[in-house]
Amino acid sequence: MDGLAFFRMHDGWLRVGALAMVLVTGCGDDEGACDTEGDGCGDTSGGSSTGPDTSGTASTGVGGTGPSETYYSLRVGPADGGEEIESLVALPGGGAVAAGFADGFGDPEGDGWIVEFDPSGSVTYQAAIGASGPDMITDLRPLDGGGFVGTGWTQAGGGGGYDLWVFRLDADHGVTWSYTYGGPGNEQGWSIVPLAGGDFVVSGGTTSFGAGMADYWVLRLDADGMPVWQQTIGGSDDDCGGGDFEEYVLRANRLASGTIVLTCDSASFGAGDTDVWAVAIDGDGQVTWQNAYGGPFADFSWDADASPDGTLVLSAVTESFSPDDSGDAWVLRIAPDGSVLSENLFGIAGVYDETLTVAATPDGGFFLGNAAYPDGDWRYLLLRADADGGVTWFRDHEQGWSWPNALLPLDDGSLLAAGVYWGGDPSPDEMDLWMLHVDAAGDLSSCDRVSDVQGVTQATTATVTPTNAMPMPTSATPEAYPVTVTETDAPAAAACGP
Repeated sequence: MDGLAFFRMHDGWLRVGALAMVLVTGCGDDEGACDTEGDGCGDTSGGSSTGPDTSGTASTGVGGTGPSETYYSLRVGPADGGEEIESLVALPGGGAVAAGFADGFGDPEGDGWIVEFDPSGSVTYQAAIGASGPDMITDLRPLDGGGFVGTGWTQAGGGGGYDLWVFRLDADHGVTWSYTYGGPGNEQGWSIVPLAGGDFVVSGGTTSFGAGMADYWVLRLDADGMPVWQQTIGGSDDDCGGGDFEEYVLRANRLASGTIVLTCDSASFGAGDTDVWAVAIDGDGQVTWQNAYGGPFADFSWDADASPDGTLVLSAVTESFSPDDSGDAWVLRIAPDGSVLSENLFGIAGVYDETLTVAATPDGGFFLGNAAYPDGDWRYLLLRADADGGVTWFRDHEQGWSWPNALLPLDDGSLLAAGVYWGGDPSPDEMDLWMLHVDAAGDLSSCDRVSDVQGVTQATTATVTPTNAMPMPTSATPEAYPVTVTETDAPAAAACGP
């Protein structure tokens, strides 16, 4: 099989084979303009920020002791292959780690990939993790005492087409254990939440188990990767269905109360074609509430984030409430009991745009990472909203065809964003990890390819439908999945423009 890259779009994963990468140099923070000479630029003096910890572990955000002063745009990737980043979290000692997929490091099927950055944006460590593949990391969490736990999927395990994959690394990036979990169908992991006491809750989707078609799948694992309990939650139709490109993006977030909220979408329940569906469980897997949120048409969710105020910021895409039927980004703030505290649409008139990722901020607001598709283009949009849903800023970061997949707010109001640079027309086969650090206004002062977006914002009124899905125990057996950690040497270059 030729090298494959997997990247998300509103109706699934697009696979791109035989990718060729071209690194672009560009602008840094102190150079005053985009660098078109290929020599790189940028302020790497360091800085400090702390990101909010919503994962159940103690994590310090990017930075050292003072306010962050470094803003940058970087592309990281090998000369050949494609990279897709899905996860971005703070490292306990400062800096951040991004994780996802890469197929340019010797395994043409692709492996999981992790890249660690210091506060200035310098790459301090990178490695591919996998076996015969394809393997992909969708969520990675640092652990107290060092090391990481991660989840994702593989197509090389002992089960069906996809198997859910969970692994643990020690402080030196050595593999402590690695297992797959699945049945004859498709299983994927998309969130892993460390719990007090050393256990983990993993969420994803399954077609092997449950009430019908695709269902939510959630497992509690002990510190050694062995199941404490596992169950599906769903109805007779697709719940977190795979779509044409077979992705099952079930997110899990742990609220301040300890409740774990699972979010995706449902065709079994709700008011329309599909509704956003949230299911709250306790540490034993008992459902405490479940609601569908939506309107008469298709509404679905890629992401959610636990807010420091104890609520859940649930990002979605709505066709039900789009004023021009184009499809728009949609955000609901959900109380700990499942009721809706606020809901707002954020869109661009006449353009299909969607929220791919959301990050709550310490002041009660949130950042959105959106993608828009005007005239067949792919545009990378970042939005900052306050606690009331008012837009603080909405910026377009024009960088070829590109999109954000993960966000990390910093305590000085700035933002780290990890996503994908895709060359786009006329170079559709260039994909890299794209890492941005933008200031509190969403700007890169030395790069003139950032512009304001004239967006449409309006309040919505979703139908809230209490649902009654019954959890069904499953019995997937962990299968040892030996993987290798191989350090990689992808170059990083400042980037400003395609």
